[in-house]
Amino acid sequence: MLLKNKFIRLVKTRVMHRWPKLYICGTRWAARHWFFGRERTYLKGARLSRSEAASVVFFAYNRCGSMYVSELIRRLTAPAGLAPIDLGRYFFHAEPGGTYQLEDKNFWQTVIEPRGYVYGPFRHVVACEALEATRIVLVLRDPRDVLTSRFYSMAYSHSPKDDVYLETRERAQAQGIDAFVIEKLPEVLSRYQSFQREIVGRKNVLFLRYEDMVGEFPEWLGRLALHVCDEPQPELVKQLIGESNFQVGEEDKYAHRRAVQPGNYRSKLKAETVAAVEREFGPVMNALGYQVDIGNI
Repeated sequence: MLLKNKFIRLVKTRVMHRWPKLYICGTRWAARHWFFGRERTYLKGARLSRSEAASVVFFAYNRCGSMYVSELIRRLTAPAGLAPIDLGRYFFHAEPGGTYQLEDKNFWQTVIEPRGYVYGPFRHVVACEALEATRIVLVLRDPRDVLTSRFYSMAYSHSPKDDVYLETRERAQAQGIDAFVIEKLPEVLSRYQSFQREIVGRKNVLFLRYEDMVGEFPEWLGRLALHVCDEPQPELVKQLIGESNFQVGEEDKYAHRRAVQPGNYRSKLKAETVAAVEREFGPVMNALGYQVDIGNI
């Protein structure tokens, strides 16, 4: 299975970079007609879960290990019968014209059920009453590493979804990492501020840091399991710990997992770029546990 998955990723990467327009057409067709059947059915009003366990809503910004954490949450909650619904990826890939709904409070009130589901990952938060009865998980990463990782994702590794994305990729490659980071800084800062303002500190929210996942996974996973499960299954938790792997071999800028260990920004960004990020992000970073001495910047 491992060799099969590795071969599929290799073919996908080759097609994506050699024939990007063909790749876009193929993935768009697959998203609309092959994948996301559960999400389409759910949005039509079907009840896909009979579980009475509280729903879990997962938030994370890009490049924070969101797909891996999403899989962990799904596996941890599967014994309780929670059904996974990924509306973010559904709209992004299958119905990009409908992504505006993810910023509509009324839409959230309509689609978020208090029991029986795992929602996410969502890349931004809309505060609404529907979230109050759920279990919320928020995972964030040091924004210096997020901005660094996002450059490599945008410029090389992320799957293009349309011609605009191809133009964005060309622009990122042309401007280089430091200019890219400075340009994207306000957007990422705004998203982090909204996470901090809207959900951090709520009694039904578990905030976890990406760095703790990489460095202290057993303890990190234990906290996650206790939050999303009424009765975590010890054998399942042990299995997930045994399967974890946060090591990456030789760095490959075209790989989705290019660099996992914290602090990669130090070897990629100029000192003045790091200082600019810390100057803007300082208050938010300190509030989230990333200590920055703003007075020395």
